[in-house]
Amino acid sequence: MIERVGWSAALLVLAGIMVLITVPLLRIAEPAPAPLSRRAALTVATDGQTWLVIAALTPATFGLATAFAMTQPRLIDLGFSLTSIGIVAAIGNLVAATLAGPATGWLATRFQLRHVIAGGAVAIAGTFTALIAFDRFSGDWLGAFTAVIVVFSAICALGVASNTLFLGVAGQRGAAATDVTFFSAIMSLVALAGFMSSGFIASAAGYGATLGIAAAGAMLTGIAAALLWPRIFASNPDASQ
Repeated sequence: MIERVGWSAALLVLAGIMVLITVPLLRIAEPAPAPLSRRAALTVATDGQTWLVIAALTPATFGLATAFAMTQPRLIDLGFSLTSIGIVAAIGNLVAATLAGPATGWLATRFQLRHVIAGGAVAIAGTFTALIAFDRFSGDWLGAFTAVIVVFSAICALGVASNTLFLGVAGQRGAAATDVTFFSAIMSLVALAGFMSSGFIASAAGYGATLGIAAAGAMLTGIAAALLWPRIFASNPDASQ
């Protein structure tokens, strides 16, 4: 669409679609909001349990954000057309949303969340390590295309696992909305740091370096999740299941 009608028209179409989606959402009845509690906000921000969760998830979040930010610039450098980039991104999102995300959710219902997060992070690290090796021996086109699918899928899987963990922790304290919002905000800042540093890393060491950082970050999260899990759910071990 962008190649045919230009950026301005494409953005206007996107804005129109968002308006159409928003209209029916405004008609959905919501429950009455609970009274605002400053104490709840202060509790989540000062609770050591909160920062253990953030410490465990930060390495993978930063690493995957670094790799994600450079997937499409790499396609541009390889000479992909805007149409081709859109198709590749669509395939990556399709695989992530229909396979990686649901599979992670299914695993979270069949196994302990600790094992899903720790084992999944280690599996992501192994996948990215294999991707780096594959990228060296495959053609540029195939390597870049595969990287998009792997990175998008890993981010979706981490998102599902992270939100499941956020809800599990929040359920112990009776302020789920405050807790989940705080967790999401902090992890968004972590991802933003990854986005901001990705260009410097890629220009200094190449696109492969961003994949290496993603692999290292995921491995650190796997180790941290395994080591910190008993302390995260020390007050309520049953909630960690």
